[in-house]
Amino acid sequence: EIQQYVRTAFDNAGIDSGADVPFPMVLIRLGDRSILWSNEAFASITGYQDKYLQQRLDNFVPEISLDWLTNGNQEYPYDVTIANRRYRIYGTAMRADDPEGTALGMLYFGDLTELYLVRDEYIRSRPVVNIILIDNYEELIKNLTESAISNLNARINDVITSWAEDYHGLLRRLE
Repeated sequence: EIQQYVRTAFDNAGIDSGADVPFPMVLIRLGDRSILWSNEAFASITGYQDKYLQQRLDNFVPEISLDWLTNGNQEYPYDVTIANRRYRIYGTAMRADDPEGTALGMLYFGDLTELYLVRDEYIRSRPVVNIILIDNYEELIKNLTESAISNLNARINDVITSWAEDYHGLLRRLE
């Protein structure tokens, strides 16, 4: 019966054999979320083994909802983390050829970990330019003595310089 489910899923998804697919895949029964089949790639990321057949998907991916799949969408709207790796989940829903017409779901896990690492490094390495303007500076210093103005400028420069150093920034005073 399970083999028939798997054949139905592969036929509907247009896949010849699940063994040749390099990304993690799992076939589940949508009603009770039990796992009917998985490939080796899914077993390697979750530790799932065939001896645990009929376990629920929640045991391996607890935060996932399947509403998106039953509503006809083919992509889970959020990323999930399994064993410190981030995955995007894609899937298809189908009906089995059994008399009950059991609702099945084939889930495909796309590993996006390296993509996110490159994106994060890119964001961290981009230069940022800031222009700092001190509002009402002229009004602030108009009644101060030269030494008070000098002390005020030194304190302002110390605060801004400290801030720039915290970010390994380059500071240039224009005026």
